[in-house]
Amino acid sequence: MSSRALKLGVESRLRAALNDSVGETVGIQPDGRPPPFAGQHYIAIYGGGWQTQGGEPSGDDRAYSLMLSLTHKMGYAPQDRRGTEIATEGQDYLDDLSDQVIGYLLNDWTAMGLVNGFITGAGTATNGFVEAFQSASCGAVEMKGPDWVFAEEAKHPPSVFACTITLRGARRIRLLGTVA
Repeated sequence: MSSRALKLGVESRLRAALNDSVGETVGIQPDGRPPPFAGQHYIAIYGGGWQTQGGEPSGDDRAYSLMLSLTHKMGYAPQDRRGTEIATEGQDYLDDLSDQVIGYLLNDWTAMGLVNGFITGAGTATNGFVEAFQSASCGAVEMKGPDWVFAEEAKHPPSVFACTITLRGARRIRLLGTVA
């Protein structure tokens, strides 16, 4: 339930912040790839795992992580025609977008309030998250093949750039024996 609540809350926060109420550019995806219907750019949210935070005899203290994959598709340009401007456009766009996304989620209690809203009984029958994401990292922007965006190998495939953000440290302490 905690990982699911994190994904749903972060999805809600980003959709509101990026004015994407119908999910055209932000959504939960199982593998980080954008869905086939995605447009020029997409933010895919998927699980990042968790780890325990020490021994508490009556509680389960976990720090959760979350992954976000940012994808940007560009129009086709032949390899010999790709100048620095075209080659860096996708990288620059994703660098700026990753900064913006991290700014919305790092140490953000608006996001955590939304997350806790997806935990049944949070604040009454069970504990919700008690710490927001404490750290973030963003991998290098990489070129992806057409299969990343569910495109077929074509004579002129689109240029696809992607990077992955990892958010860490969202903390939840639950009493042992609770399931929510």
